[in-house]
Amino acid sequence: MPTGLKDTHATQVIAHYTAHRGALSQFAVDRAVDVCVLLDAEWRFGVTVSTDDVGRVGSSYVQLRLLTGSSAPASASPEEHAVELTVPQFYSLLASLEKAQGYCNLLGAIA
Repeated sequence: MPTGLKDTHATQVIAHYTAHRGALSQFAVDRAVDVCVLLDAEWRFGVTVSTDDVGRVGSSYVQLRLLTGSSAPASASPEEHAVELTVPQFYSLLASLEKAQGYCNLLGAIA
């Protein structure tokens, strides 16, 4: 029992996909993912000067405040997220964000 498309139909599908690849990709992304957009970011660096845990005195930390919103046109109001990270965690987050930016730049160059 034959499966798949006939050669003529497969050629038509390939030609249609090639001609409209960018629009089809954007349509799929728009329908599949409600992208969270970073609207604002603030960070503060601090040093613990007083605590009941002697081992933590003098340790550094980074406080982040992120304001995010939805990319959907009829989205709700922006949300604020606060997080406190150690300096190594902050550098790890920064490296991950730079890696994600690289992937986004690569995908933008392909489309």
